[in-house]
Amino acid sequence: MIDEKQVSFLKKTFKANQYISIVDLGAADLAHSIFFRKMFKNAKIYAIEPDRDNIEKCISLAQKHGIVFSSFAISKEAGTKTFYPSLSYGNNNNWGYSGSIFKPVVNGKGNESAFYKTLKFDMSGYDVECVSFDSFCDIHMIEEVDFLHMDAQGAEYDIISGIEKVFPRHIWAETNAFGEYETGVSLKDFDNLMLQKGYKKIERTANDTLYSFSLT
Repeated sequence: MIDEKQVSFLKKTFKANQYISIVDLGAADLAHSIFFRKMFKNAKIYAIEPDRDNIEKCISLAQKHGIVFSSFAISKEAGTKTFYPSLSYGNNNNWGYSGSIFKPVVNGKGNESAFYKTLKFDMSGYDVECVSFDSFCDIHMIEEVDFLHMDAQGAEYDIISGIEKVFPRHIWAETNAFGEYETGVSLKDFDNLMLQKGYKKIERTANDTLYSFSLT
């Protein structure tokens, strides 16, 4: 679901016909990417999603809507990491929205989330190729990012840690999931990191936080 406050910010910040660059990191089913395309017809939109159960659908939708799709996972540095996909949630047996490069916190030795009843994971996972955000931008020859939508299921700290060159002007990040995965960091840690990287906190909702880059 698209957050109304995010929509309001985008409408206030960018014109509908403006040539802007948007990255949707942790794109899942491309719902946000497609929404951004409908809002900004001239935008260059990049979607990133490593869950292999989502990739085929993402490729098809990306081609249809003029979106550049990549199946990398984004991390602090290049390499291979284990991706833990979500399997099911409630009556949905194909729940591709909660996978992470960090191991989920589960009940006991099972595979059910300790935070969401009936949310189940593949605790064995599988290897995915990781690149840093800067490297992703190099691959696609992106010099500036106007808006980064980041829903990486606890990996947000790891991702931002690796940014040294291409600092998105505005970042809308999921910030409620650090404790739901074995990240070793807290929301306070993430806020401090964002401050160190030059970002100001603009707005916080129950699940997400908007940060804007500032050199002052």
